Amino acid sequence: MTEQIFSFAGKDNMEIVTYKWLPENVNEAKGVVQIAHGMAEHAARYAQFAQFLNSHGYIVYANDHRGHGKTAKSVRDIGFFGESNGWFTVVDDMHVLTELINKAHPDLPVYIFGHSMGSLLTRTYIALYPNAVKACVLCGTTGNPGIIRYIAMAIIYFYKTVKGKRARVKLLDTMSFGAFNKKIKKPVTQFDWLSTDPEEVNKYLDDPLCGVLFSVKFFEDLLTGLEFIFKKKYIQRIPKDFPLFFISGSDDPVGEFEKGVINAHNSYINEGLRNTTLKFYKNKRHELINETNREEVYTDVLNFLNNF
Repeated sequence: MTEQIFSFAGKDNMEIVTYKWLPENVNEAKGVVQIAHGMAEHAARYAQFAQFLNSHGYIVYANDHRGHGKTAKSVRDIGFFGESNGWFTVVDDMHVLTELINKAHPDLPVYIFGHSMGSLLTRTYIALYPNAVKACVLCGTTGNPGIIRYIAMAIIYFYKTVKGKRARVKLLDTMSFGAFNKKIKKPVTQFDWLSTDPEEVNKYLDDPLCGVLFSVKFFEDLLTGLEFIFKKKYIQRIPKDFPLFFISGSDDPVGEFEKGVINAHNSYINEGLRNTTLKFYKNKRHELINETNREEVYTDVLNFLNNF
């Protein structure tokens, strides 16, 4: 595996730092996997997964989203998408990267693997750019928050007005990350909900680019994205035969312990998408590619990609 790091100009010319992992026989590659990482993490954490995909003939690209990883140029920028329209600007960045991939590998199909927040960005992406990629894997996604979203938006509006867009409010973090450990028996750390593998949890805790308190504006952007992806008129833009593979741990609090993921999956089924599949991994948590059964997850993703 060869790792390369480069940057491309986003829609507003912001420098978006990107990782590219190439297999040994790149000329024999059969496809490209574009990764959209989750909230409060970064693309470099996917190197092991990329190595597996490389070994089976896939080129892998993953950019650090705005406000994340090396794309965030300062501590002040971590957890902040932008002054306005942040969610859709990040999605547009993903599309710019897809176009760059198509130019570099014009004869190869492109797939997206979206994890957590990245799965929500990916769900937005395929509604806005319905013919841009061949298929998607949605890992650790979530359901429709319903009325809770309106309550959260009211709280966000209050803090944005009083403290400003870039303010960091512990209450908002508690309402999201803070609640995820509640059903974990005897948690050792505040991030045990990520994985049943304590070594992986500790890696996350030790990473200065992970688990940072995010801005008020970020939470507004996130909830804007959540509203968008559940609107029927946008789901209906997606081709009815588009392949979607939902994967989640049965003990993932982000997916409401299966309930939210089923809700998300059904939102596509109900609008006529007929090529969607769903798999739960028993007793596993949020970061499936960092779980104790990661090889099983890797293989399931590979088998899905190989079908298209």
